[in-house]
Amino acid sequence: MRPEYYEGILQLRNPSDKVLDYVEREIARDGKVRIAKTTRLKNGYDLELSSQAFLRGLGRKLREKFGGELVLSSKATGRNRHGKEQFRVNVLFRQYPFRKGSTVTYRGEQYKVLETAHKVRIKSLETGKSITVDYDSIS
Repeated sequence: MRPEYYEGILQLRNPSDKVLDYVEREIARDGKVRIAKTTRLKNGYDLELSSQAFLRGLGRKLREKFGGELVLSSKATGRNRHGKEQFRVNVLFRQYPFRKGSTVTYRGEQYKVLETAHKVRIKSLETGKSITVDYDSIS
């Protein structure tokens, strides 16, 4: 396998040191996955990895363990010698500044975070009512 070969990109945005350590440990533990290239960005890192399956699984583990937004996408990069289309995968993990169980403010009222996924499910500490809101609307 060529050193620059990669099947997908893990895009980490606003990652904590714990997230970075976790990613390094998971890659080292697997043994078969290589990092072809690491790019430091203003708000995170891009890691080019050699395994799509590992990349997808790692993204799910990050969301479960640390809470945040996970976006999976793929892009056709050509055809192999048998004529089958080849794809590269992008896994975006954006860590939220809060996690399940945290107290946040939404429209001037205090809420407890129940769940984080594409949106955030929160429960009012005053009324007990649960609502689902966009990540950007919470402070």
